[in-house]
Amino acid sequence: MKSFKQFLLSTVKPSIGNLLYVVMLMLFVAGLEALLPWPFKFLIDNVLGDQQLDPHTFPDMLIPHFSNQETLGVFIVFLFFLISIFLSFSEYYQLISVKKAIRGIVLKFSQLAFRNLENLDMGFYREQEVGDYIYRLSYDVNALGDIIELGILPMITSFLFLLITTVILLTISIKLTLISLAVLPFLAGSLYIFNKRIVRITKRSEYWNSAVFSFIQQALTQLKVIQSFSQEQREANKFDHKMQIAQNTDLKLFHVNFLLSLLVGIIVAISYSFIIGIGIQYFYAGEITTGLLIVFIFYLDNLTNPILTIIYAWSDFKESRVKIYRMREFFNKHLQTSDTGKLKEVSETSIEFRNVSFQGEEGEKILDRISFQVKQNTLTVLVGVSGSGKTSLISLISRLISEPTSGEILIGGKNIKEYSIEVLRKSIAYVPQENVLFNDTIRNVISFGKFNATEEDIHKAAKLAVADEFIKEHPHGYNFHVGEEGNYLSGGQRQRLSIARAFIKDAKILIFDEPLSSLDIQTRAQVWKNIHTVSKNKTTIIVTNILDVITQADQVIVMSKGKIVEMGKYEELAKKSNFFHFVVKID
Repeated sequence: MKSFKQFLLSTVKPSIGNLLYVVMLMLFVAGLEALLPWPFKFLIDNVLGDQQLDPHTFPDMLIPHFSNQETLGVFIVFLFFLISIFLSFSEYYQLISVKKAIRGIVLKFSQLAFRNLENLDMGFYREQEVGDYIYRLSYDVNALGDIIELGILPMITSFLFLLITTVILLTISIKLTLISLAVLPFLAGSLYIFNKRIVRITKRSEYWNSAVFSFIQQALTQLKVIQSFSQEQREANKFDHKMQIAQNTDLKLFHVNFLLSLLVGIIVAISYSFIIGIGIQYFYAGEITTGLLIVFIFYLDNLTNPILTIIYAWSDFKESRVKIYRMREFFNKHLQTSDTGKLKEVSETSIEFRNVSFQGEEGEKILDRISFQVKQNTLTVLVGVSGSGKTSLISLISRLISEPTSGEILIGGKNIKEYSIEVLRKSIAYVPQENVLFNDTIRNVISFGKFNATEEDIHKAAKLAVADEFIKEHPHGYNFHVGEEGNYLSGGQRQRLSIARAFIKDAKILIFDEPLSSLDIQTRAQVWKNIHTVSKNKTTIIVTNILDVITQADQVIVMSKGKIVEMGKYEELAKKSNFFHFVVKID
């Protein structure tokens, strides 16, 4: 795993030019801010006071022909006005430039994070709460922008301003400036004391805010179940509990940050009062003029904001750093499927498992030394009780879950790792057991399987899936929106649209996981007839326990507890007494 610094630099590297430009703008603005109080020195000493201009000073070189103090005063006021206007426009341009640079960084970071999430295999999502990662992608992805905009850049700006101001203060009074800088160790000590506590509370805050988000996502997804079991109050109580903890944690974080600001404010107030008192003594001792003392106090007061900015920026930096550490998990998951294949075409579609074993995250055996062959353009049926490993087996073919623990899978005599993942998956049409649909029109749901699908393609696929009839019954037909996860449709209708989505792809390999489970007997017969017809010239694997399908398979594989216990044609297996324990016969 990359260190935090390496991760930050590698992610920001494409935008480094824009950030350097922003830093140069900040340096310019800091210089203008530091210059702004200086005209008051001349206004007090040389216009309102009796001090004469030194012929070798900058003001006298700039305005050698001013005949009286009034004219000089008008010029100094105008100079102050000019610097203020120029500073305002410069600050505006600086803010716009910062926003543009940060927007580009956050956009690229979020794109990279989403693409990494897309590439994580299905095994990862079985082990994690999806809501947590939705929260991270929705909120924590801004942390990279925040750490630069609210953390690093303000610290740079404030440091530059402090540096320029310190140089100016040294020109006014070395003694007073050194006394002023003596406060810095106390401020650094305050940061050190509060640092660990801020990080600890931020981690807890992130955890509970994510937990609330995940709970809401899960509750809304399972709302039908909650209502049917009359558990609304129970779930509401759980939400209240999680939300209360999240709110209390956020309040603690605010409290710690406020205490830090309060401590810094007290330290600054005490030290500045002491410095001003000494400055007054220097004035009466003739070591400093009235104008210089007032300007020194101006600059001293101006130091408060950058010091507080550094304190707040450091706090924001630490909070954002915690979020970025969470985001880094997107880029360092071991379950992410590697894509190193070079082959760009699947020309031959026979499938072979050679002594394949697969273990879950907890080390449990899911598949144990699986070996079999599926000849090109044949139909193989996987039979077995729930939990026997059938879905894991077919998921390995498309590399939807992580690599086998041992053994190899071949398509066309070549290890599937030799194919690029894009090429491999384009060659496979997959109907999963869960018929989840995007919240879109029926037309777009079906055409999801084929980017450039025509109306004719869509209607043909719908008819093959026996979906055309119920689609036309809806008032909007193919423009009907199916709702979140297809919840405006029945389970059987969703299943038929999933099948249509696979048919329209016209892939060389078909893989169906319980494609007929939600269909009534009459519809099942029609859909199976069409699947059987379409699969004639394709290599097909179907997971099902339905006898009508099994009898027409070229090969039947019976699985139990992650192993193949029987394999052969239906006629051979039917003679064995235990075969029908795995089969459902519906007339």
